[in-house]
Amino acid sequence: MSAEALPLEVAIMVGVVCQSLVYGIFLVLFGACCHVLTQSKKRSTTNMAFLGTAIAMFVLITINFAVSWSRLMDAVFREADPTAYLADLTQWKEVFRTGVYVVLTAVADTLFIYRLYMVWSRNIYICIVPILLLSGSLTSGVGIEVAIASSKGSSLFATGIAAWVTSFFSISLAQNVLTTALIVFRIWRVNMAGVGQMGQNSLWPVITIILESGTIYSATLLCLLATYASGSFAQYICLDMLVPVIVSPVQTFPTRHSG
Repeated sequence: MSAEALPLEVAIMVGVVCQSLVYGIFLVLFGACCHVLTQSKKRSTTNMAFLGTAIAMFVLITINFAVSWSRLMDAVFREADPTAYLADLTQWKEVFRTGVYVVLTAVADTLFIYRLYMVWSRNIYICIVPILLLSGSLTSGVGIEVAIASSKGSSLFATGIAAWVTSFFSISLAQNVLTTALIVFRIWRVNMAGVGQMGQNSLWPVITIILESGTIYSATLLCLLATYASGSFAQYICLDMLVPVIVSPVQTFPTRHSG
């Protein structure tokens, strides 16, 4: 699908509406996450770290959501040329919104790496590759910010921007798949060695939850990469939906299994 097949203003409007729906689901997950963390009998440092990070992500997602709606309302009710306004990547709300997303991704990925560290009995060596991927993701995120802020009318699909965007999402996808696989493998090995495949203490439900949440995030990232690579404005829809989805691998993993 080419960029012309789906008008920019339509793609952004549909994206914000879809983001609203997914944001509602996120609020339910956020409430459940906070309930589990605050009702736990053991107020561990780990649980408090997860609670603080969950609140930080809630704030960042809400800011991104609000700015997305504000930008759309500006285009519809205040601007004489809505399409030109929405296409202007240097507009401060777009630069700010992108920056919030980069920070949100970094926070979520950092927490997921910390969970990997805890699941592997505080083995720092297992986290080396994910940490390197996180560094690459942050570098690409900064590159995106610089590129769009100085784009001077360039298209979102311009070579100078596309290289950073593709790198950022590709690295994020690789890190999510790798970290999820390592966590699942560790729990699976413990499950087989300790309680086996069946029984009251089986960890298979935990493995299923991690795989499902990680798959949702990875699938959304793949759709985003595919639509962006094809030069379609549908990538805005995938991106807006990805913002609330990004926390699903973090919040749906029961904290009692983190250590």
